[in-house]
Amino acid sequence: LTFSDIETDENGNDILPGYNLGIEFFTPYDEDGAIAEGTYTIDAAKAENKEAFSIVPGEMQTLLYYLFPYETFLEYLEPAENPDEEPLGRYGFCCEGTMTVTKADSGYEIHCDFYTDEGMHVTCSYTGNVAVSGVPGPISTLDGDYTLDLSNATDARAIDFGDIYYAGGDMWMIEIYPGDGVTGDGFMTTIVGNSTDFTAGIPSGTYKACASNYYMNVGEYLYGYLSSSLNGTFYLSGFQEDGSVTEYAPAISGDLNIENHGDGTYTFSFEFLDDRGYTWDGEWTGTIVTENNGSES
Repeated sequence: LTFSDIETDENGNDILPGYNLGIEFFTPYDEDGAIAEGTYTIDAAKAENKEAFSIVPGEMQTLLYYLFPYETFLEYLEPAENPDEEPLGRYGFCCEGTMTVTKADSGYEIHCDFYTDEGMHVTCSYTGNVAVSGVPGPISTLDGDYTLDLSNATDARAIDFGDIYYAGGDMWMIEIYPGDGVTGDGFMTTIVGNSTDFTAGIPSGTYKACASNYYMNVGEYLYGYLSSSLNGTFYLSGFQEDGSVTEYAPAISGDLNIENHGDGTYTFSFEFLDDRGYTWDGEWTGTIVTENNGSES
């Protein structure tokens, strides 16, 4: 949710200086995109668990070697000395406070009362419509709980992309497919391990779902989501000759357990919840071919 007091001129150019307030929060799902009435509170622990009515505190994060402000933050923009340069930005990251949402005849009444990590008091009041885009619908094709058949899954590969999040561990993208390309089920996931040593292989551990698809911490897997292609952690089945799948389910929450046996073989066991409320689980042991695509070791 973004609020701005920056006006534009007749050519659509921003009239600076001005402020933008970005808020990342969790609201109960509504297929029409409605924001639930209530009081939302900045709470890192509840937001990490994706609890409704929680707000994610703001922070500066690194993505692909660039710094970006994320989650809940105030941005102050002022013109650069050179008109051809990008505006100058200053940021305050909101770490405590609340947002209240009530329905109104004209849409919503929204009031924000935040404090930044430097003690700045940030307030915002808005009455009007809120345009909500990208409302997610369930994408899982499951119609009940399911245990994966990975008995034919012998085509396993993993790519180490290095510590691209500066989290202290490398990101691994792992894919496990049927050996003949079509028979049985498959599995894919993206994790951040607790090591930057490619030669040691995929780190053992119990991995939890990340809170955001923009950033991952050590010990997390990327939850499943659809964005032109399947991303993150998915059950895969119904393989076609061209490699596409017709059956799939995202992992929204649950545990992924990885055991590195030290000889190129691994055991994966997992139990996930999809976006329709069904559980999918399974276990697999086998050899994974690894590739270094960014790790420095």
